[in-house]
Amino acid sequence: MKITYDNRIKNKNKDTVVSSATCDDAISILNQLDGKKHTLVLFENEDASQMMVGGGPENFIITLLKDDNNLALRRGNANPESVVEICAGGQFGDYPEYLSNTKETAAAAIESFFQSKEGTLDWI
Repeated sequence: MKITYDNRIKNKNKDTVVSSATCDDAISILNQLDGKKHTLVLFENEDASQMMVGGGPENFIITLLKDDNNLALRRGNANPESVVEICAGGQFGDYPEYLSNTKETAAAAIESFFQSKEGTLDWI
């Protein structure tokens, strides 16, 4: 699996690429997402599907591109009226709380993606 993640210094970015990453590598990179210096990681599978995790250190947006479908992971226990500010890809945005996931959920989504079992998650 190929992983690309950002390394931001002020308004400049230099991506880091890991060509043959393991799931442990991916979780280690997830733990670096802080919403400032590291705000986005892209996972690319051999079948051309992609999953992105953005944000940090507490709230994460998780998206999946598979078979021309662009999906977002939904958090079930969220207030549909609330919004959360998250910095992903160096850009701040207000997201519905139901799209804001915990680090534990992000780790589980990454593990599922590495096992090609991401279809079992609640994507919208």
